[in-house]
Amino acid sequence: MSWYKELSWQEKKTIAHIDDEILNKAVIIDFEGPKIGAPELVGYLKNGHFKTIFLNETFNTCKPRYSADCMSLEDFTQQILHDINVESRFIIGYTQREADVLLGYLQGSPAHWYKDAHKYFKKNVFHRKADKPEDWSLDGILKFYNIHKTFYGDRKISSYIQYAKKDLQKKEDFSSITKASKTKLSKAVNYNKDDVNCLFKAIEMSLE
Repeated sequence: MSWYKELSWQEKKTIAHIDDEILNKAVIIDFEGPKIGAPELVGYLKNGHFKTIFLNETFNTCKPRYSADCMSLEDFTQQILHDINVESRFIIGYTQREADVLLGYLQGSPAHWYKDAHKYFKKNVFHRKADKPEDWSLDGILKFYNIHKTFYGDRKISSYIQYAKKDLQKKEDFSSITKASKTKLSKAVNYNKDDVNCLFKAIEMSLE
């Protein structure tokens, strides 16, 4: 991404650095949705507590089913700003995608508030080790640490969310949508939660 290429050597080093203190205070996030365009939901882990946050009003009636919140992306970034500026926390995501989304709303270099876990593992944890993951995807990292995910199928998650969204737009209430829509949305929510919690565990194990 262009913003990363524009960072100084020191800023790139900072983005790839995670230690115990940073992890314990960090907020780990993972957006789900189309590759191009605004995300539909985000997984949010803070102080050991995970929360699903829908980022589109269409999903508002889904809140009770998933003990979730629903707010605009702009409101979510205000929450992130509070985490960064008031609580002095870093935001951790597995790739640059999370920073790409937030950069539309946050000021300053991502090096001041973001940690890229993919770069952390590749450039710091395994940089000079012979024993490395088979690939640098999150699943590859989890496999290396023998962390077992419960839910798989990342290539389908966006389509699952869109399927349920279209049904919700027609019927306007979670209780009225089809069983297929509920199943697909549940898979997306659970997949996202699994990814966020497993990423925290992998970073935690890497620091032992």
